[in-house]
Amino acid sequence: MKLRLLVLVSLVAAPSFADRADPPATQAAPPAPHNVRMPPPPPPPLPPQPTPPPPEVAAMAKQVAGSYACKGVWFASDGSSRPLVAKLAIKTALAGGWIETSLVESGPAGVAIEDFRTFDPVAQQWLRIALESTGASTRWTSVGEKNGAWTWDGTTTSSHGTIQARDHEQLVDRAIKSWGEALLGGGWQKSYELTCKR
Repeated sequence: MKLRLLVLVSLVAAPSFADRADPPATQAAPPAPHNVRMPPPPPPPLPPQPTPPPPEVAAMAKQVAGSYACKGVWFASDGSSRPLVAKLAIKTALAGGWIETSLVESGPAGVAIEDFRTFDPVAQQWLRIALESTGASTRWTSVGEKNGAWTWDGTTTSSHGTIQARDHEQLVDRAIKSWGEALLGGGWQKSYELTCKR
């Protein structure tokens, strides 16, 4: 009797084959049919189209382009001055997008300046950038001619630091008169005067 009970208990406690069966494996997704066509990729964007130079640049170049002989004065911050004699050439550059002004001072220690200007139709103002042989550079903006004169406001950066600068230009007959100022010691001081004639 005791043997029968042990056999019965072991049969009841033993797991069935159904309990020991592994869970069914997850079915894999059916492969995509080979006859489905994927849409073609979108075409690459077109490169930006070049825009013509602002007409204001050509109109200004027509008035001032040419060669000039210049005479004037350099002013130092200590109040001293020295004569300024130079040659000036004005022409369009970079496919007509800019007006290039090249000034070369006479003498072995003379300063050379490359000046570029263009019109910004978005901001509705002129942009001017000048690079000097001394390593200095100036960046100005101007709203354009007013009462026959131009006023340029900007900053000059050199080995001495960065200062505010202001330039003035006036076209009189076949001559260009210009003078510049720098903000020094809390006040504007004249840095040069120049008259260039064709």
